[in-house]
Amino acid sequence: MNTKKKGEINRYMRKVRHLLPTMHKAERKFITNLRQDIEEMAQTRSSISYEALVTEFGDPHELVNNYISEKDIDTIRKELHISHYIKSLVITGILAILLVTGFKMFLAHLDYLHAQESQIAYDTTVIEELETSSAEEALEPSDIYDDTTANEEEH
Repeated sequence: MNTKKKGEINRYMRKVRHLLPTMHKAERKFITNLRQDIEEMAQTRSSISYEALVTEFGDPHELVNNYISEKDIDTIRKELHISHYIKSLVITGILAILLVTGFKMFLAHLDYLHAQESQIAYDTTVIEELETSSAEEALEPSDIYDDTTANEEEH
């Protein structure tokens, strides 16, 4: 089967699949059987178009409406309820993950701010001249003598 045929078949099948309200076991079987019928028809013809599929099998809207009308209303209601429950559960799970992730990011940001406050980013050193007494002014720097210098001179 060439790619043009496959493209037309996929286009028709995609429309049918999107029109189905749920995709449970019965719907998957319906889709599989429909695809097999379409592929059998496509093998007998040299070319196939979307319009030929609509002529042979019906408009996707009509096909899905006929399929749904054959099903029991309680079954459809149950399937829709299950689908709604699953969607709600998935949305709740995603929201919970987002909340936990957001809270962890908030805590990480608080840790970052605390670390910024505890680290010294810059330090200012003020050097002031001390007032000296008149006795210290009289001494020259060479007059100040400590024991370490004296011990070095003796040896």
